[in-house]
Amino acid sequence: YNGAFTGPAVPYLEEAACCNSTPGYNTALQVSLDGYTQQYQSAIGFGQLGKAGEIQRLIDGIKGKFYPCRSQPHCCGSGVESPSCCPSSYAAVRLPWDLSTTTYATEVRKGAYDSHRVVDTSARGPPSDSEGARIKPDFVAPGSWLVGANGRPAAGGPHCGLPGRRDAIFDEASSLVAMGGSSVAAAVMAGTVALLRQYFVDGWYPRGAKTPSDSLAPTSALIKAVLVLASASVADDETVGGAPKTVPDANQGWGRPNLQRVLYFADQPSAQRVWYKDERIGFYVDDWVHSYEFLIDMSVPSPTLTVVLAYTDPEGAPGSSEVLVNDLDLNVTDGRTISIVNNRACPIDPFTNGPVKGCNLPISDRVNNVEKTTFALPPWLKCTYVKATATEYKECASTGTYGALLKQERSADPASVFVKVRSYRVVKPCTGDGFFKECTTRKQAYSLAAQGDFLTRNGEVVPPIFSSFRGS
Repeated sequence: YNGAFTGPAVPYLEEAACCNSTPGYNTALQVSLDGYTQQYQSAIGFGQLGKAGEIQRLIDGIKGKFYPCRSQPHCCGSGVESPSCCPSSYAAVRLPWDLSTTTYATEVRKGAYDSHRVVDTSARGPPSDSEGARIKPDFVAPGSWLVGANGRPAAGGPHCGLPGRRDAIFDEASSLVAMGGSSVAAAVMAGTVALLRQYFVDGWYPRGAKTPSDSLAPTSALIKAVLVLASASVADDETVGGAPKTVPDANQGWGRPNLQRVLYFADQPSAQRVWYKDERIGFYVDDWVHSYEFLIDMSVPSPTLTVVLAYTDPEGAPGSSEVLVNDLDLNVTDGRTISIVNNRACPIDPFTNGPVKGCNLPISDRVNNVEKTTFALPPWLKCTYVKATATEYKECASTGTYGALLKQERSADPASVFVKVRSYRVVKPCTGDGFFKECTTRKQAYSLAAQGDFLTRNGEVVPPIFSSFRGS
């Protein structure tokens, strides 16, 4: 190998200049880096390790100059995804009232970052304390990369500064900042929770209009239940491997929350309504059931009901083999079909194409204090026979007590669905409800968040019929 060493296509810049780089700077560095990489590979191939070491030092030097001053050479390079704070990731325009040639970042370009996947550096589940059965994380939030107002003082140095508007009160050279990681994901979730809590405290639920008399200070369990109800796969508008990505999984938990899915406003009617319950008394003993009977509108094409149970479990004893101290179970049924909770379904027998023998629903969850299920209601049919008319479940009998079947049609009459919460085990009272209020005088409280095709009257969800009893 006798190739000559050539310098980089552009001169090295000081760190501040690098972090305020313009489009094209990294592209030039990438070209130079590609050349050095080829020289390095050739030197290794010819066994010239000394030359290879010298080239490697030059490569490391170039990597250190990539915008925004990070060591990875894939920020604005050609042929790769352009993330975060590279100027090429943003649409830039010259403002009409600005006579200079300066352009200003106005929006993130499509594809600048992939919001439909969990970044490689994000922590994954499941925890090691339940043989993979406990669902963690609970949900995920955007964090790769987000652009916002730059609150850092100029003395702190540029931090991926993006050109701002001349008429803004911020310094135009650093009015926006792009950041990534848990720092911004946590901020997104904190803002989401603040808005959700304000929705309840200001009395927007259940009427969808601000009503002070409806004000509710939600417990942390209710906040969590609503967030899980609002969550869907980060790939919910795309396909992964030809099919929609399902949740929960160890990468994203229940997915990415979107409050627009679950906050009802009277002037913005949604296809499905919501119902929330902050049960602050809960259970005192084992094997007790709280049942809520809802009426479902069966006139819609495919009625469904999604329910989330969440509760704040007391802290466990150090070294305990039990993941949960108090254990509550969720079950949704119409009296004939039982829901599958947390995707815990019976294994399929390949010979019968049905559940394996001896497996009965519901399959209880013994490790999670959050349980979620979506229940699809089978149709009821109006069956007209020779002698009478009857309402049948799923299908009409061809012949029977009333003679031969003459006609069948889908019934639009409301159907009852039962949401049941059962206390499998209650050991000791909880220690707080999320706002530092002691609750040692009561046993295990819980919260429910539901969304579905509820029957409504005068614009409001028909309240469920509540009952409490021993047993399942």
